[in-house]
Amino acid sequence: RDEKESASTWLAAVTFSKIIQDLGATPVLSRSADTAPAQRVRATRANRSGVDFIVSFSLSMDQEPGVYYFASAHSSSHAGAQLATAIGERLGARAAGMAIPMLKDTRSPAVVIALPMVDEQTGGAAAQGLIDLFGRVGEEAGLSPT
Repeated sequence: RDEKESASTWLAAVTFSKIIQDLGATPVLSRSADTAPAQRVRATRANRSGVDFIVSFSLSMDQEPGVYYFASAHSSSHAGAQLATAIGERLGARAAGMAIPMLKDTRSPAVVIALPMVDEQTGGAAAQGLIDLFGRVGEEAGLSPT
């Protein structure tokens, strides 16, 4: 990660975190604004924290833009695919499987949002995708919003 990517993805992550925190979640950020640990390190931190799911932001320099979840020739994350699809719908990005450390080394469902430009709007749209998903799940379970 270079400084530009660290700064823009930090803004997206902070915006995302504020929105879900306002809704009652307890977000855990795996890095600070001025650090860029490797994906494996961040995955390990997420595992130690016992988080329910992981949302990571990156610039799509080396890959096609999209919202990625874990998938390999042998297995895939159904919950990760649901997260990626819901977030991707809000971002206008495709959901696709991939086996990179941030996705394969985490125990919780995880997505990596990789777009050419990432900013506060990206974080807000990602949070709205989660809100949409959990709203649908609640409706399917017969729960009404409070």
